[in-house]
Amino acid sequence: SIYSTTNEPSSSIPKCILRDRIFTLTYLTFKSIKSTYLRVLIGPCILLNLLCLFILSRSKLSNKSNTIIFLRILAFFDILSITLKYIREEINYQSVEKDREIFLLTSSVCKTLYVLMNACISMAMWTIVFMSFDKAVAVTYPLKSSIWLTHKRAFQICCCTIIILSLVNLSFIKLSDIYKEINKRKQCKLNNIPVIMDLLTVSILPI
Repeated sequence: SIYSTTNEPSSSIPKCILRDRIFTLTYLTFKSIKSTYLRVLIGPCILLNLLCLFILSRSKLSNKSNTIIFLRILAFFDILSITLKYIREEINYQSVEKDREIFLLTSSVCKTLYVLMNACISMAMWTIVFMSFDKAVAVTYPLKSSIWLTHKRAFQICCCTIIILSLVNLSFIKLSDIYKEINKRKQCKLNNIPVIMDLLTVSILPI
């Protein structure tokens, strides 16, 4: 019985694969959305975030809580990430599907888009983490939270995080470039290095 226990196949041992955690059905569904549908979605998304910025910028809400600061930053980076993603998808669509020459489809523009886009996405995700942490501290230490987590410190934390994530996402300069498809049309995309991408994702995203 001892030998039968130790000689069990390794397939029965549960494995936690990062790829399975990221590439879920929901993620793949949204990833399959083409540029045609992004044209429909980008307008309402930007308008809703602009509405949030307008409401949160009112003087009556300016000094209420740190959540207001985090929500402003979240809306701002949501707008940037959506816009940059749309630009990348649109130039790829016009080049590959419509067979057009796009002057923006250069290596420098592609690398810049990927660095800025992923920096905005990771900053938006970390902003949600900061909001959750702020609320957790406020509930756990209600008397000291206002002393520990001031508006100035919340803003400084966000600024430091923006700088750090911008530097970390500079690695996309090497990971992204212009590649030719089967029809010899140029496309801005990442190179096929899944291990590096997994490590990079783990290092900057709170998953």
